[in-house]
Amino acid sequence: MTSPHPPELEYIDVGPRLGAPRPIRESFAGSGGPCPPAHRPLTPADPTAPRTEQ
Repeated sequence: MTSPHPPELEYIDVGPRLGAPRPIRESFAGSGGPCPPAHRPLTPADPTAPRTEQ
């Protein structure tokens, strides 16, 4: 209410400023070692996941 800019602009401004989600994704894909939480649930569900690990 007191801020001249709407919450939408604030969120967009904070995103690129922090740049955390972007580098985190790149680091995970580049490392290839540690599996992110998104891949964890897919590993047991997918029978091809254990094959790639070997």
